[in-house]
Amino acid sequence: MIKMGIELENERSKYVRFFPKFLKHPLFVSTLDQKVFSLRPLRVEGFSYYMDFDEYIYELSTDLNGEKVKFRKLENFLVPPIVEKRVYPDSRTISDFENQLVNGTYKEKYEATLKLKENNFQPKNTEQAINYYLHSRDFVTLTTYGEEAIAPLLEYLFVCADEEMAPEIFGAFLHLGQHSIIPLLHLLTVPEYEHRDLVYYVLGEIGNEKSVEFFEAMQRQETKYINELNDGLTRLKSRLK
Repeated sequence: MIKMGIELENERSKYVRFFPKFLKHPLFVSTLDQKVFSLRPLRVEGFSYYMDFDEYIYELSTDLNGEKVKFRKLENFLVPPIVEKRVYPDSRTISDFENQLVNGTYKEKYEATLKLKENNFQPKNTEQAINYYLHSRDFVTLTTYGEEAIAPLLEYLFVCADEEMAPEIFGAFLHLGQHSIIPLLHLLTVPEYEHRDLVYYVLGEIGNEKSVEFFEAMQRQETKYINELNDGLTRLKSRLK
């Protein structure tokens, strides 16, 4: 059935470029449409406006012989190709994803986190928990693991953080309090570190006497975030009185 549909679509696609409106004729598409709409279960996964035809295009999917097959359908006819892509069933087990969560690359850990979340996963140990909450970007829960969360959080900051996520990560450092001081001071030794403004803010809230020394040393070389540095230093000295 699907093979017949593909063959018909391939023939029809030759003419789409030249006669798109003609292809909307019911006699031209009814056989193929009937085949598609006879598939069960047939789900609508989304839709969007298709300007070329001034119509909406629908994203449909069905399960066929253990495969998830996707279709794209305008209001009046199918858009070639009929089979957009096949997504094969994932045969990996929860145990496989638990292992991937701890030992995989950052991309693999993120994928494992999504899969485990679909199964209402509950971490079995601290290592799983830190990786799970880190890649779920649940930084609030992550901070409940105290000092053990510092190194993974710092590495994540360098590897995965963007402009939008960085403030959330530094918010976690703020919640971790004294455990964060040394790692954040080390960030100030990184030449032209891009989030120095956030470092100054957090250390202004949680820093110690050592932080004052770093801030005063940075005053001699900081240009971009000098106002943030001075503000942090003022708060820091006021708090340490």
